[in-house]
Amino acid sequence: MSIPQIRNPSLPPPEKMSEAYSAKIALFGAGPASISCASFLARLGYSDITIFEKQEYVGGLSTSEIPQFRLPYDVVNFEIELMKDLGVKIICGKSLSVNEMTLSTLKEKGYKAAFIGIGLPEPNKDTIFQGLTRDQGFYTSKDFLPLVAKGSKAGMCACHSPLPSIRGVVIVLGAGDTAFDCATSALRCGARRVFVVFRKGFVNIRAVPEEMELAKEEKCEFLPFLSPRKVIVKGGRITAMQFVRTEQDETGKWNEDEDQMVHLKADVVISAFGSVLSDPKVKEALSPIKFNRWGLPEVDPETMQTSEPWVFAGGDVVGLANTTVESVNDGKQASWYIHKYIQMFFACSVSSALCRRSFLFHQKAQGGLMEALNIEII
Repeated sequence: MSIPQIRNPSLPPPEKMSEAYSAKIALFGAGPASISCASFLARLGYSDITIFEKQEYVGGLSTSEIPQFRLPYDVVNFEIELMKDLGVKIICGKSLSVNEMTLSTLKEKGYKAAFIGIGLPEPNKDTIFQGLTRDQGFYTSKDFLPLVAKGSKAGMCACHSPLPSIRGVVIVLGAGDTAFDCATSALRCGARRVFVVFRKGFVNIRAVPEEMELAKEEKCEFLPFLSPRKVIVKGGRITAMQFVRTEQDETGKWNEDEDQMVHLKADVVISAFGSVLSDPKVKEALSPIKFNRWGLPEVDPETMQTSEPWVFAGGDVVGLANTTVESVNDGKQASWYIHKYIQMFFACSVSSALCRRSFLFHQKAQGGLMEALNIEII
């Protein structure tokens, strides 16, 4: 379809909108949360919205870490183009970092509100993998899945490259959606056999059932109750891994039994133990917002507002969303409260009737993917 997305036709013409709707709004990260937030703000009538993305492509994790066979790039790009129809600007190659862009510099440039949707950019890597490289057969999910994306998603960027060549036996560590994406992608990249190894039992798997079923249908093998202990390298290549058995006691605590060791031969190891926000340059750029005990921005789960009233956040970076759909909803929810904040900043009243119609006007009627969720107007 080539039907452009439009502003809510019930709104006044742009030239008759109040000054508040010309407020500068910045969003960091061009993933699902930011795309959603920017789209809904633009539908509300805001005309100066800019997304800053550190990569040379947009779509965030949906582009770089969800394989083409699960989420085609055309689907992601369709949403991006709908957002652009509304006048949202995207600037690539700009990152949130103390050396480049910070919340302080945004304020100096006159931005009235900001949304942080940068995801969790660094892998949560166990110390036993310290110093291991791709040449030795070690990947994190943050290494492996973007390589798969660049080799299979035509149009994603000007960075097209061959799929990674994976041979022999692959061990994937983790039990989330990302781990199963790594497993099924490894098979498509040439792996002969794939083991998905995780510390707890099947009832503790975090992945959506569809992910696990796909891996099962494609003959990936599951090994529960194993915790990685050591990587064995010979001749400059990974040859095996050692694990210890894990067991749950009466109190629910998980313990490792050193007397039960398991040795698995492997040619490639992919660590998919989740992601973190640990880069001190990024955290400093977010100053002065507060962080919680997990090292993530502290937000009000209803408003998505941080400790700095003009800064909002959503998606993986705040640790509340577990799926793309939930990240999209974070962005939508934040957009409404950004709207309320800006209107209050300019001493404007918020017309619930008008804004509710505007807020619920969305691309469902045009065949888009993002549904308007029924958020109560306060």
